[in-house]
Amino acid sequence: MDKNLRVLIVDDENLARRGLKLRLKEFSDVEVVGECSTGREAIKATVDLNPDLLFLDIQMPGMNGFEVIKHLQGDVMPMVVFVTAYDQYAVDAFKVHAIDYILKPADENSLALALERARAHKQQQISADDKSRLMSMIGHLTQQAPEQLQRLLDEGKPLSNKYPDKISIKDGQNITRI
Repeated sequence: MDKNLRVLIVDDENLARRGLKLRLKEFSDVEVVGECSTGREAIKATVDLNPDLLFLDIQMPGMNGFEVIKHLQGDVMPMVVFVTAYDQYAVDAFKVHAIDYILKPADENSLALALERARAHKQQQISADDKSRLMSMIGHLTQQAPEQLQRLLDEGKPLSNKYPDKISIKDGQNITRI
């Protein structure tokens, strides 16, 4: 998984999009992959570009930020930071699992904090994916279901008490079974 944060900016105000994009250039690990001025554009761009993070305005004509999130629920749901001029939506924003809520105009400190939260969330996701793949590989090798392996690990029990009857050793092009 890429270490950069792939960002999509969604705001109906061109000046707000440009200002946010300019401020995000200060962060070397942030890549702005697109900009949208409507909710419908945001949904399509999210599916097409697969960003890690949306900087999403709330009040936009046609479809507001909460409606965008409602349409995105599922596998394509990126992290969301609301960037808005209205403070009354903050509680609702966290109810839909936004990682941050920034009042316009976004300052560097607020952006830095939001990006730090996004990085931490992305790292947790990478760790969970790595654990899942590792458990799957161990399950394949031990012929045990990953859920059973997790239960054994949680209980502090060994994964297996038996040793294989034979092992294979590769030496160059030759494989010897012992």
